[in-house]
Amino acid sequence: MSHKKEIKHPAKILRAVINKEQKIPLSTDRLNNIRVLDRTDDLITFSYLNRTFQARVWHADYQNKLYKINIDGFLFEIQLEDHLDATIQTLGLSQRLIVHVDAIKAPMPGMVLKILVKEGQQIRMHEKLLILEAMKMENILQSSGEGTIRKILINQGDKVDKGQILIKLE
Repeated sequence: MSHKKEIKHPAKILRAVINKEQKIPLSTDRLNNIRVLDRTDDLITFSYLNRTFQARVWHADYQNKLYKINIDGFLFEIQLEDHLDATIQTLGLSQRLIVHVDAIKAPMPGMVLKILVKEGQQIRMHEKLLILEAMKMENILQSSGEGTIRKILINQGDKVDKGQILIKLE
C-alpha cells in the first residue's frame, strides 16, 4: 500500500531539537522537500533531498511534541518547538514552571488501553496518566501540569474523540 503525498505541516512549528542538542529551523521550503513514499503500520518510507529513508516511530507524545524515531537504524529524540516554546525559553520561564491544569483532553481519536492513575491521586508535570492507542500505536498521555485527579471520565476500552475531556483535575 503506497501513499505518495506531501506531508502537511502546521505553520506554528518553528524548529526541531534533535537529541537535546542540535536545533534545526523548520522552514516551509525544508518541510516541502519531505515526501512520504510508503506507510505500513509503524514503518514509514520517505524521501528528503533525493535520499530515501525508513523510519519507525517508537514513541509519540503529541501533547509535549516529543517523538522517538528510529531512522535507518539510528534512534533520534525529536522535540518540536513552536513560537510559544521559543518565547518561554527566551524569557527564562522554562526553568521549573509549575502549571496547574483543570482537564486532560485526548490529543487524537483512539482507544483507551490502560488508565494509570486513580481518582484523588496527586499528579506532577509529565506524570503518565493513560495509554491511548491511535493509528496502531500506543501513546502514553502525560500530565501537562500539576493537580489532583478529581474525576476519570473514561474506562479502559473506551473509544475517544480528539479534544474529548478524559480526566478532570482540581
